[in-house]
Amino acid sequence: MGVVLALNYSKLPVSNNKVVNNILAIVAVLLFMVPAFFITKKDIFPSYNAFFVCLGACLTIYLGKCEEKTFLTRFLSIKPIVFIGLISYSLYLWHWVVFSSIKVSQVEVGLLMMSFVIALLIVIAYLSWKFVEQPFRKDFKWSFSRTFLTLFFVPVLLSVLITVASKKTLGFKDLRFKDNNLVHTFAIEAKDQKNLCLDNILKSKGRSPSDCAIGSLNKQEIDVALYGDSHANSMGGFVDSLLKEAGLRGTVMSDSSSFYLTGIENYAGKFFNTPSILKVSKGVEKNLLESSYKYIVIAGAFASYRGKIGSKDFNNIFEDTIKLIISRGSIPVIIKDIYSIKEEQAVCPIYNNMFNQDNNCNVSFSKVKEIQKNEDELFEYLSKKYDSLVLIDPKEFLCEGNTCYASLDNTSLYVDNNHISYLGSKYIANKYLEKYDNPFKQEEHKVSIK
Repeated sequence: MGVVLALNYSKLPVSNNKVVNNILAIVAVLLFMVPAFFITKKDIFPSYNAFFVCLGACLTIYLGKCEEKTFLTRFLSIKPIVFIGLISYSLYLWHWVVFSSIKVSQVEVGLLMMSFVIALLIVIAYLSWKFVEQPFRKDFKWSFSRTFLTLFFVPVLLSVLITVASKKTLGFKDLRFKDNNLVHTFAIEAKDQKNLCLDNILKSKGRSPSDCAIGSLNKQEIDVALYGDSHANSMGGFVDSLLKEAGLRGTVMSDSSSFYLTGIENYAGKFFNTPSILKVSKGVEKNLLESSYKYIVIAGAFASYRGKIGSKDFNNIFEDTIKLIISRGSIPVIIKDIYSIKEEQAVCPIYNNMFNQDNNCNVSFSKVKEIQKNEDELFEYLSKKYDSLVLIDPKEFLCEGNTCYASLDNTSLYVDNNHISYLGSKYIANKYLEKYDNPFKQEEHKVSIK
């Protein structure tokens, strides 16, 4: 849009109609205000939402060409505003650095602090404009070939080399995070979680069965299936550890925001991703009926599906699923969902460690129990009715007293606000085996964690 305006600026007709120009100025201001009042975190930006701001900017530039000035062009001609316009690009570049640094360090930003930050940004932007931007614009008169080589080819080459080196060294982890296990468990080792075959059914093209294998990979026979959504996938490290210890091989069938229960397709219209629910339901049921697994593990964001389906129907189809698993000669295993935390609490332990802070990164156990009350009651009922059912509750190993933690033993437990990290799930597995016998080592048993 800006390029089209620039190429045709001299050809545009000039309006000397004061009323028309002021109406266009009002439209431009309203277009600038659209993002401020109507675009939220949930909206896509820039994308098509940037159209409004760009159109407002084009209208403003066009109005500057007109002889009949408007309230907007007169305002933009005030010297302090002109000054901000001169340093605007430098201001744009530097504000990311400053505000990102403040966010990472979790400094509390009040009115006084924000005033200081804005003043600091203006000073930095002016210095950058004066001693970097202006000299490059006026003093450096290079040929096209020299400009291309110095300012395009060399930076692109360096970027490629740094990217390749970064991938080979996992983000230069030994240099940046050598003694920071919290960062390793939060981000660096998260790559292992991505290898656990998320969206097994929705994006299965090009994958082989071995891509989704966990446990003892030297075995040919698949003993265990893990069904569920991305929450089930994030518990893959837990199941993998227990299967390795039991000498069993498993497969992961987990798909984002999609979950299998017997008959869930009848409620698919209540979900935003109806086609995905239907495809996953059909794929998992086909796998379940055509295979003969020793164990079938179910995990997921149970409360989310209960909310869509309704408590009574959710309880009924969940029990029907347990009946189907048992009728197939398999032992059902339910891994209760982890507790959700706030987005900032996931990285809170890392910030505390890096910046020597003492922020509360934890959540109340009583609050977690209240949120998961319906699921806990259902699973308690099922465990009493079906003796072979295995219940595993991560809260037992992540909570103590009235506190549920975001990190334990220098291990970051969460990868975001509601998914446990790969090594977080491995941590739970180690703690589980310290306290209980491996449930995958027994043919008939009842292991119920309450």
